[in-house]
Amino acid sequence: MKISNKTSGTFKLPSSLPPEGAYRLKKVAITENGRHEICFRDQLKIYTQQRFMFAFMHPEFGIDAGAGLTSWHQGHMTEEPQETHNGPINGLKFKIPVEPALGGFTQTIVGMTYADGRSLDMVETWESLSQTTSDFDGLWQSIDNSVIKTKMIGGGHFILLKRPLSGETSDTTFCFGNLVIADDGQAIETNMTSSIIDSMNASRRMVLTLADKHHFNQTTLFDGMVINEIYQRL
Repeated sequence: MKISNKTSGTFKLPSSLPPEGAYRLKKVAITENGRHEICFRDQLKIYTQQRFMFAFMHPEFGIDAGAGLTSWHQGHMTEEPQETHNGPINGLKFKIPVEPALGGFTQTIVGMTYADGRSLDMVETWESLSQTTSDFDGLWQSIDNSVIKTKMIGGGHFILLKRPLSGETSDTTFCFGNLVIADDGQAIETNMTSSIIDSMNASRRMVLTLADKHHFNQTTLFDGMVINEIYQRL
């Protein structure tokens, strides 16, 4: 199929906007109570249209995912989460220094606090996977059958977080991976990582159709059934 993703140039940090595209975490340096540790985890982050989303499986706490708004000023990015694996959130902002690095960037998060009261500092090193664009790029949400699906598309990749409306977090899942979209809207999602072990490396064929600037339709064939979903831009 003919691919419609549009490829931008080499990586650079613009002066007025967050760096757009898909990024994979290369490493994270963690400082907690004076102790220093280098960690590696399978984490994806997408920035596009002043929105962000990330997801990974935390070794202690399980699914860790968030999505929201970004703003950019003099080398600092402010991330304001709107949605997490635990549900919607407001009133929280992170002002994050960002520095360009070879093939990506580093960002420093100071005073990250967890529910158990722990506080730590992190320096994350991110590598660029792609800065391709498509008409479907952005942060979207669908609510159907008592499930909230938050989806980010950008840089030729996707992140999908599913959680029940009931607030029961044990049923929350996520996946992220590659997304190839053809000119006619036919698309293939291929998981790179999933919280569901059986879905690792799974692929799905679907058709994406823009209804207007704020909505798109997704039609997926799953186990012989046609599943239609409507996503609204956040």
